[in-house]
Amino acid sequence: MMSLKEKFGWLNFPKKEYASSAEVVPFDFVRTRKGILKELVISSMSGNVVGIYSRALGEGMFLAAVEKIESNAREEIITLNRYDMSGHMLARTRVSVDEIHMVCPFNRVYTNPSMNAERPGLYR
Repeated sequence: MMSLKEKFGWLNFPKKEYASSAEVVPFDFVRTRKGILKELVISSMSGNVVGIYSRALGEGMFLAAVEKIESNAREEIITLNRYDMSGHMLARTRVSVDEIHMVCPFNRVYTNPSMNAERPGLYR
């Protein structure tokens, strides 16, 4: 079974460094509402991937990017890309920031997995 570092290491490091298994991948898990919203705004502006833990999406971490953030007086609604980085369609693409328990930002720009021939079968 692959460790979390082995499975997601390529997200934080350029391709050249991916081959090195000695590198340590720093994961920054953000749990506060203010911090979560900050990371989601950064994802929407930069197009970077963010790992999202939300029961509304299902169990586990979903790697996606934020398309837009809608804000009204009471809550912020996050619109995510339709597919996560593994190529699976998300159960929902719109979630309230209050439904998100934790996020993990990555230094990798989101690319549509169906068009990404660089890493075929990565999650199989």
